Amino acid sequence: FGGVPACLDLNTGQAVWQKRIAEGSERDSWVLADGQLYLRQVRGSMRLIDASPAGFVEKSSFRLPDLSPSNGATMPVIAGGQLYIRDDDRLLCYDVRQTRSIDSNATTEKIKLAAPTVGTSQQSRVIRSVFVPTPEAVVTKMLELAEVTQSDVVYDLGSGDGRIVIAAAKRYGCRAVGFEIDPQLVQLSQAFVHEAGLEKLVKIYPSDMLAADLREADVVTLYLVPDQLAALVPQLHKLEPGARVVSHQFQIPGIAPGKATEIESDILGEQHTLYLWTAPLMSAK
Repeated sequence: FGGVPACLDLNTGQAVWQKRIAEGSERDSWVLADGQLYLRQVRGSMRLIDASPAGFVEKSSFRLPDLSPSNGATMPVIAGGQLYIRDDDRLLCYDVRQTRSIDSNATTEKIKLAAPTVGTSQQSRVIRSVFVPTPEAVVTKMLELAEVTQSDVVYDLGSGDGRIVIAAAKRYGCRAVGFEIDPQLVQLSQAFVHEAGLEKLVKIYPSDMLAADLREADVVTLYLVPDQLAALVPQLHKLEPGARVVSHQFQIPGIAPGKATEIESDILGEQHTLYLWTAPLMSAK
């Protein structure tokens, strides 16, 4: 419940127990193995919890080393007595066979994951991200920060379920374009556009964002990791003077933002940072 673990009686639907834990978030990830709950938290803790209706019992915990900034935690995987945890471009492996518990003395191996190449181009392409929805309050603030008007064309790169382009069209009556490579998300976002009756204003293209022509865009919204943002820099330099770029949580490497602002979302009061640039983009000194 909103980041608060609970045990429910399936016969009655009543809560047997609920327990608020430190750093809890609804974006934490859980996995059940051998009667134990493994909790991967967004803020970097890994916890082992007894899966029992008798009460909440935390058996052990540790902090993930050198954690990458993130708004979502990918689900841990347990196989062959090994606990696997993905952190951005790293894969961490812990041996949990001996005591059925995880602690800071467990054997750890870090593997650096290389970004694959995609398609026939010789240019290396950045792997697409796991979809993490932007909270509605943050969507609203991103559009306000960009000072969107009815005459603008808003582009969202990696548009997910289409919430940013739909919000832009609904609130400002402007045209909006989303680029999304995941077929299921394309289908979902197009259904949401149809449901909102915004087909004349909003288009979703099943396309790699790295192939998007941004010259028509007045506003570009981004929620991408730094490697992806770096790969977009050549396209962002083609924006017309005065075009605005808003990034959620991550800065464009090597490009100094004109403005940065903090916002508290409606999801457990989490803090989000937004960055604004105005074309032509200027390299950081």
